[in-house]
Amino acid sequence: MTLAEPPTADRLTAVMSPRHVAVLGASSKRRTLGNQVLRNLAQEGYPGSVLAVSARADLVEGYPAVPTIEDLPGGLDVAMVCIPAPSLPTVLRRLDATGCHAAVVPTAGFGPGQLQELQDACDAIAMTVTGPNCLGVLSLAGAAPLWTARYRRTVPHGGVSIVAQSGSAAISIMSSPGLAFARIVSSGSELEVTSAHYVEWLAADPETTCIGLIVESIRSPVAFEAAAARAEQAGKPLVALKVGRSKIGARAAQAHTGALVSDYDAYVAYFARLGVATVLDYDEMVATLQCFSNRRLPKARGDRVGIVGISGGQTALACDLAVESGLQLADFAPGTVRRVEAALPGAPGWNPVDIGSSIDFERRKPRQALTAVVDDAQVDSVLVIQDAQGTIPLTPEHTYLTHVRSVEAVSRDSDKPIVMASSSSSDTHPMIEELVQGSAVPLVRGLRPALVALRNLAVKAAPAVSGPRAALPADLVSQVARSGGPLRHALVRSLLERYDIPFVRAALATDRAEALALADQIGFPLVVKVASPDVPHRLEVGAVVTGVQDAASFEKAIELIDERVADAVPHARIEGYEVQEQVADAVEAIVGFSSAPPFGPMMVVGSGGSFVELVADRATDLAPLSLERSGQLIAGTALGELLGGYRGKFPATATDGLAAVLHRFSRLADDWRELLVEGDLNPVLVEIGSGRAVAVDALLVSAP
Repeated sequence: MTLAEPPTADRLTAVMSPRHVAVLGASSKRRTLGNQVLRNLAQEGYPGSVLAVSARADLVEGYPAVPTIEDLPGGLDVAMVCIPAPSLPTVLRRLDATGCHAAVVPTAGFGPGQLQELQDACDAIAMTVTGPNCLGVLSLAGAAPLWTARYRRTVPHGGVSIVAQSGSAAISIMSSPGLAFARIVSSGSELEVTSAHYVEWLAADPETTCIGLIVESIRSPVAFEAAAARAEQAGKPLVALKVGRSKIGARAAQAHTGALVSDYDAYVAYFARLGVATVLDYDEMVATLQCFSNRRLPKARGDRVGIVGISGGQTALACDLAVESGLQLADFAPGTVRRVEAALPGAPGWNPVDIGSSIDFERRKPRQALTAVVDDAQVDSVLVIQDAQGTIPLTPEHTYLTHVRSVEAVSRDSDKPIVMASSSSSDTHPMIEELVQGSAVPLVRGLRPALVALRNLAVKAAPAVSGPRAALPADLVSQVARSGGPLRHALVRSLLERYDIPFVRAALATDRAEALALADQIGFPLVVKVASPDVPHRLEVGAVVTGVQDAASFEKAIELIDERVADAVPHARIEGYEVQEQVADAVEAIVGFSSAPPFGPMMVVGSGGSFVELVADRATDLAPLSLERSGQLIAGTALGELLGGYRGKFPATATDGLAAVLHRFSRLADDWRELLVEGDLNPVLVEIGSGRAVAVDALLVSAP
């Protein structure tokens, strides 16, 4: 007997919406993962056909059994393969021979070589394989729990779908109150079917309205980008929690940039470009999904938030958390301030609004104050802080309930999101939950999760950086490929010149006599540095001397450099001396990149100089960067604030020159991503006042 094809050509449908299921590894005598799958199918009332495979019983958990895989009907939708690792490759090949469309493999605990054997089997068969090391797929829409763990019968059914590489993460999210689920996927090791495949499928799923991702890694950025685009086109927002925030790679970075960026920075930048919201923990994930799944809640136009509460302490705390969460406190228009002051006699009318500070309880009108905040054109979203803990002794006449009713009433006419946050993560009160049930006002547990959710309501994809990668000259490619580490000074300069990256007037001398002749040509004052491929950070070993005023001090500078290099790096190859003009009245910046697989180079900009790692003032994004984006990154650093004219003590200095350097260096990093693993321009000197930016020192490191 051969069963009909799945309803679509997409074999993942056989897993997400199966009609015919087989379970391998269930027993008539003991409790196994396969038995739990069968019990879950029975508990949920799965409407399709189910067969167990058992050589010792005709019935397992009440379902009929066949003795061997070969006795299964041809063309099954999916098989739950709950068997030990050593048998998996053979069993999957046998299943594939029956015409089974898909298999879910929860197996964990692979020995040496076993995972590769499983990969080889997956590559050799037509059957789609989910897992291994997963809990399976719990499709509440369609009552199809291909799930190896027990779960509560009362999991609410709704539009939230979860894709989690971690099974425990999936359980944590599905156990959280406030969400209703369509499908929960534990994707495990993603040997074949990845998060991108699931997102693409869910984008077309009529039961799914928003998607939460818990990812350890993304194998194919291109595939995930396409899937995220389909979800966006379908109006299904994504929120991602990246597990693991370690430094990029396991190698010891030679450039300062490697110490300033992390693997997590790269994921955040990647998700931001795609318009995928990000969170740091499960609470933030739940809060964001609460907002995303509320179809009555408008999207936010921007990140400017208005805050309203009944306690000055709580609103002050919310302001702190808002800034930390990436939001801006909205500046109320003068008209708004007057309206708030009129509604709350004695209270100040600026943001945040403390309703409790009104001195005349009888005359205060919180609803009018909230309406004024919502109406302000400078406000993109509103946070209402409301103590809503389940232990509060509420009565139907309590003031809190009056406040909640007012918020719900205002939300009906609002085109901006209004989120109500209980001041802690404790269980919320059923009387308050009832008042907002089905409304456009999500009731979120905790201030920070609510603020992160508001920030995520404003997330949108960044404009793509146009232009193809440049063709690389064969002669330079050959030189870079042969370097296997820090590139020689002349090669670095050749690459920088190709990208019009300005460098201070400088020249390389092979000996002292030539260096002195170059000093006369460039003119004093000067900076003298050693030129050696074995000394990538010259300042750290004292191989840089500044403020060289004349020929005598020039000779002394070279002697000092020779002594210091001989002491610190006795076997260093000395190729000569770099003689540079000294730029006065300038601020030091760093521009750099570090390889961030699988996404490409990660750019960094911030305060530079010898204390760059200690200060750790930086902004990051993936290469390539547009000129506009380069300027935005600079503006987000302490360096940018300083150049903007800090408190009248530092003259305003244009950042256009530095932005151009960052933009061009990002192009270099992107074009050479297969050959260069990291690089620094440190420092880049930004001339005070004019903003002229010139690189003083450069390091490029090729792959070993």
